[in-house]
Amino acid sequence: MSRERFLRLLDAAEHLAAHIHEAPVWIVPCLEGRTPTRTSGSSIYPAVQNMLLAARALGLGATLTTLYLQFEKEVETALGLPPGFHSYALLPIGYPFGRFGPVRRIALADVVYEDRWGPGLLGSLAPPWKGAGVGPVTARRCAAPGRAWPGQGTSVRSVS
Repeated sequence: MSRERFLRLLDAAEHLAAHIHEAPVWIVPCLEGRTPTRTSGSSIYPAVQNMLLAARALGLGATLTTLYLQFEKEVETALGLPPGFHSYALLPIGYPFGRFGPVRRIALADVVYEDRWGPGLLGSLAPPWKGAGVGPVTARRCAAPGRAWPGQGTSVRSVS
């Protein structure tokens, strides 16, 4: 990521922190359980991703943030969560201002590797995706740090 792009990202994050209270809608995904851990809420994030995609399709601005977690107990009290329930994210949703158009994506070949960290994998996987009657085609994958993509860090095997 270029320094210029990083600074724009930082500015956007600071704006979000300063104006999050102005978002007309907040979605706060919660789960019941004793103590939230890194993996205890993992089942909630696919649903969160679908909410973000739906908002985008409707022309709404939305993001997943966990900035509030530094005040987790206070926020959960303010939201009136019952004992034993914990929030795992906050999705402020509203009408975007400024530039809002197609999302730029990093080329898949730049973030998908096979068996170990290294050269891109896309070329070796592209042909089976196009074949008729072929089952799900996957490989052991990992994403480069700072280059998130759905399923980041997932390790799976080819299925045919």
